[in-house]
Amino acid sequence: DINISMINSRKISVKALVNLTCTTWEEYEEEITAGMDEKENLPALYKELQVAEYKMGKKDTLRVRVAFRLPASRPNVSQILYYDMEPQNVEKIPQNGQIFVRGDLQIFVVYRPLEEDRIYIYEGAQEFSGTIACEECREDRKLQMHTDTISCDLQLKPDEDGEDRELEAELVLGCSIHLYEQKKHRCLVDAYSLEKKLDLQKKNMEYRCVVYENAFEKRIAEQIPVEPEGKNLSQICFCKGKVFLDEIRFQEKEGKIEGNIEVRILYREEKEGKIGTMLVNLPFEQSFPYYGLQAKQMSYEISPRLEKISVNQVGTETLELRTVLHMNLIIFANRECELVAQIEEKEYEKEMLEKMPDMVGYVVQQEDTLWDLAKHFLTTENAIMSLNEKKGKELQKGEKLLIPVGSEE
Repeated sequence: DINISMINSRKISVKALVNLTCTTWEEYEEEITAGMDEKENLPALYKELQVAEYKMGKKDTLRVRVAFRLPASRPNVSQILYYDMEPQNVEKIPQNGQIFVRGDLQIFVVYRPLEEDRIYIYEGAQEFSGTIACEECREDRKLQMHTDTISCDLQLKPDEDGEDRELEAELVLGCSIHLYEQKKHRCLVDAYSLEKKLDLQKKNMEYRCVVYENAFEKRIAEQIPVEPEGKNLSQICFCKGKVFLDEIRFQEKEGKIEGNIEVRILYREEKEGKIGTMLVNLPFEQSFPYYGLQAKQMSYEISPRLEKISVNQVGTETLELRTVLHMNLIIFANRECELVAQIEEKEYEKEMLEKMPDMVGYVVQQEDTLWDLAKHFLTTENAIMSLNEKKGKELQKGEKLLIPVGSEE
């Protein structure tokens, strides 16, 4: 939200609203019990967790230098009055030990030529590429990288004939990099012994896993009226857009991303050839599948960008704006799991063992599992399955079982 006005012939006033978003990251390591000594009469229950391990987060920069040459139909440059540059079609590819970045650098230049009292406009695009060192980076890891322009500079350079016809563009991109790896971990969640009483000390572990990842492409074509009304345009000189995300709403079966595209248009008037600007705001929304998680059970990262933005005249009072909106979205589920941290062995009470029957009949309840029954009656899952001639571990409510007590046979 920038406003610039003249105070006098030597001074201007610049007023702007600056929005700051602050995010803190805490990196920590969590120890998990992945197994224990395999012994007879010592059943163990494991759970496989899908964990999005946070491998790295850092800020870095990428410096891009690209040379442009004026076409033969354009006169030599005497003075650069205004320029703008924007990276387009940017790809960020994780490789072993580095991130490979490539795209197109588009420039817009307003300049005054030699020996002519008029203004010329030049637009051009050139491919660029570069790498960012990243020791933790690998091709199979998930990269979330957001880029912003930190600075840009355009210098006039003489060509091989000594004429001022080459433009050297330098762009510095600020890169916010986060790297994840989705890994499977086998964790010990329960255990018991037929010979010893095990006192299990458990702990609650919080972790994240990737449940949704997608790259959206939304094509936008809108007709907009020329403002102010009655102004006739002879040429659209330049346009530049930016994406603002307003809200992400989660409904029963889908999520919706809502936002606004702000486009600034530079044009030339028909009568006197004056340069003017116009600001256009276009609201948008994008839907995506939603898995029914509560807001507290999830977190997300989203990176929007605009590409192929263009504005054309449709008659004298209407403009047609076209662009492609890209959004990379990752949704994490915030989950918890109770894990075994330590095990202490104790002797069973002799009186308790003597009172135990050799076998019991049992009617399966709603929440029962074969593991819970085997642990409660100090036997094994295989013993129950063998005695009842079961081929699988699934239980049905009301099912009748014979359970050998205090034995694996």
